[in-house]
Amino acid sequence: MRLIRSSNVSCVGINCGPILAGVIGAGKPHYDIWGNTVNVASRMESTGKAGHIQVLEDVMLILRKFGYTFEKRGNVTVKGKGNMLTYYLVGKERMVTLPNTPEQNLDQF
Repeated sequence: MRLIRSSNVSCVGINCGPILAGVIGAGKPHYDIWGNTVNVASRMESTGKAGHIQVLEDVMLILRKFGYTFEKRGNVTVKGKGNMLTYYLVGKERMVTLPNTPEQNLDQF
C-alpha cells in the first residue's frame, strides 16, 4: 500500500502479490520493498482520485470475500503496464468472522 498527502486528502493504491524485502545501506541502513507488486500499487496511487482507494480486479476479488464493496472505475492506462481494469474501494457491507485455527480454509469466504 502506498499513501500520499495532497491538500490534506489522501490517495491510496493497493496491490497484492510477491515482493522482495530487505535492509539496504551501510552508513544509514533502512528497510525497503521492491517488485512488480510494489510498482503497481504505486501506479494505483498515482492514477487514483484524491480521497479514494484504487485497486486492481484481483485485489477486489480477494477483499470482496471479506465483505468489502467496490465501485468499478474502468480501464486506466498505467505506465509500463497498458490498460488495467480498476475499482475504487467504497466500504464494508458486513462483518466477516475469520477462522481462528490455521487448519480452516479461507476459501470458504
